Amino acid sequence: MKSTSVLRRLAAKVENLFNSKASSAANDAQFDAKQRNEFDITKSKDAGASDGLGNVVRVPSNDGTGVSQAPAIATPGTGGVIANKQPRAALQGGEASPPHLGAASSPSTDAGGDVRQRLIGAVQIARALTANHQSVRINTKANYQRKQLLLKNRWKKLQASDATLSIDQMLPVLLGQYASNPSSFYAMRRSIHFSLEEQLIRAVKDQDKLQKAWHKPISPEERSSLLCAMKDAAQQLEDLSKSTDFILNLDLKRCKAAHALVAPNVPPVDGDDFAKTKALVTILNRRLPNWQSAFRAENAQSSSPYRTHALIQSLLGIRPAEFDPSPNPLTDAKEPSQARPGVLVTLLSTGNLKVSIEGAKVGKHSGQKFRSMEVTASAVPPWLVAELQQAGGCMHLTAKTQALRDHYERISARVFKGAKYGKPRRPLHATPYCFRHAVATDLRQTGWEVEELAIFLGQKSADTQKRYGLRKGGRRKAVPSVAVVRGSVQASSPVKSQKSTWAKANFENKPQDRSLNKSSLK
Repeated sequence: MKSTSVLRRLAAKVENLFNSKASSAANDAQFDAKQRNEFDITKSKDAGASDGLGNVVRVPSNDGTGVSQAPAIATPGTGGVIANKQPRAALQGGEASPPHLGAASSPSTDAGGDVRQRLIGAVQIARALTANHQSVRINTKANYQRKQLLLKNRWKKLQASDATLSIDQMLPVLLGQYASNPSSFYAMRRSIHFSLEEQLIRAVKDQDKLQKAWHKPISPEERSSLLCAMKDAAQQLEDLSKSTDFILNLDLKRCKAAHALVAPNVPPVDGDDFAKTKALVTILNRRLPNWQSAFRAENAQSSSPYRTHALIQSLLGIRPAEFDPSPNPLTDAKEPSQARPGVLVTLLSTGNLKVSIEGAKVGKHSGQKFRSMEVTASAVPPWLVAELQQAGGCMHLTAKTQALRDHYERISARVFKGAKYGKPRRPLHATPYCFRHAVATDLRQTGWEVEELAIFLGQKSADTQKRYGLRKGGRRKAVPSVAVVRGSVQASSPVKSQKSTWAKANFENKPQDRSLNKSSLK
């Protein structure tokens, strides 16, 4: 029994001895690790953040006491080599060996780091500005493009009238012309904003190709050219983002105030605004019921080269832009757009005139590219017949839009003899769009269907024609005479059916029953 207990005590002492040696070894290992950590220069937060990204290098010490990590410095060395420019790390018991030359650099510290970081920042801002961008229908986009062309023309006029205005001043003034009608103002502003968003999206896609090309193996010359392209892309994104943000911050009151400051020097808004044109036609009908025939009579006495243009336009309500020979940027053509031939007038053997028109305001789903119609011989004056016979029976009529409108102003001054209208007391005048509305009204009163009227006006949808013409209530004394031969109108595309019968019901050639009163409606 005694020998057994002695053996047990001896075994316990041996076990304690081994355990103490293991504990001592573990303590020594912990102490060595702690000592290395204290002298490891890359245990800072900066080095920890960069660990694993390829921009640090492990440097063995000369005396073998530990391993140190040397962090990448901010300024790269020649040729993008960073490690050979780093200071040697002082370690316990000696000096660290030189770092390896194969150390990789981060994108933010390479030769094009500043340019690339600037580009990335510009992309982030652009994506934030276009986060809510939504695509629109093709006809809506075409409408925006027409508004932009209109604003571009008025921009040129504003520059000519006041060259001291900066770009930031001109935009509020231009939009301020529509401030009296909030819906027109916001529609014009939206057209500009939509265009800038589209440009931003395209610019972001283009720069993405540049960033992908940066990681491909290319020559130093190509990389230098790529850096220049990235710099230009960043500048473009910054400019577009600034303009987009500027448009978003333009409110109605600010634009109205800006326009009021320079209103005397800004040309008046053209007569193509539907509400204003309809109001002007109403005033003309009230002041001078036979203003159309009076205008044509005065136009016949004119020696202007636009006399024939004005007669044909007043009879058919042709858009002023359809006389303009400039290429139509909205025409959906696969081939390069050719200059429009204007309006072709041909004298027929019956004495009628055939008028062929290449349409303006044409989009992929809107407008007629081509239409033709006949004018009755009774509406053709002898002087026009003589001109056509002298020209061989056919004439091409072309004119710049502004030149044609100036001719209308000169004839109007003789017809209305200085009469004024409206609160600003503007000179009473007739515009090409006044005749367009007047002709549409006369055709409705003579019983033309909405589809026929849409083709005549150069529309592709029967709903669009609802914007033209005036309502005339009460019993009509006489059916107006029209110069167009019904059934002679032809167009390049069929007309889409009307979605509702609202316009047809309101413009039917029926006298209104004035016997209805409040008691009969109860």
